[in-house]
Amino acid sequence: SLGSGKKNLITSLYANRAACRLLLKQYSQCIRDCDSCLAEDKTYVKAYLRKAKAQTQLGLFSNACSTLEEGGRNVSEDPKLAQQLAHCYYLRDEFKKGTTLMFSKQYTNAKATFSTLLSTTTAPKVILALARAELGLGSTDKALRLSLQVNREDDKNAEGFEVRGRAMFFGGDFENANSLLR
Repeated sequence: SLGSGKKNLITSLYANRAACRLLLKQYSQCIRDCDSCLAEDKTYVKAYLRKAKAQTQLGLFSNACSTLEEGGRNVSEDPKLAQQLAHCYYLRDEFKKGTTLMFSKQYTNAKATFSTLLSTTTAPKVILALARAELGLGSTDKALRLSLQVNREDDKNAEGFEVRGRAMFFGGDFENANSLLR
């Protein structure tokens, strides 16, 4: 068994590396480091907060809520966890509302919902949802700008290329659309 000092050091190292990975937008690695930290110390509040933030940036709003709920069970009455959990519920519920509006082809209302969400998060999933709403309204230029924003951040985001390809197609740029969609 590790001594208390060595265990605290390991926990701090995982938590600090998770913070660095969060800043570097290495969200999956951040989540793994937070999990390793929490395996050592279930009461490390910053690990729950960082993990939830990384999950939010990946568009995993329900997972982020679950992470913060777990933190609330393991760390009684921490105001930061409670505050972030309330924010996470808001993100999850509003994203679900916007998605429902998209499925019912209420693009104007979906656009308004996703635009409001963008004032509190820069998650690519929200940006691309807004781009899809713009496409539904026929605004190919706006959809192109939004999808480009995502693809500049992450040149491996397949969803970003799909939305961008659809926008090019609807805008009449069939050759580039075909290339992107392949």
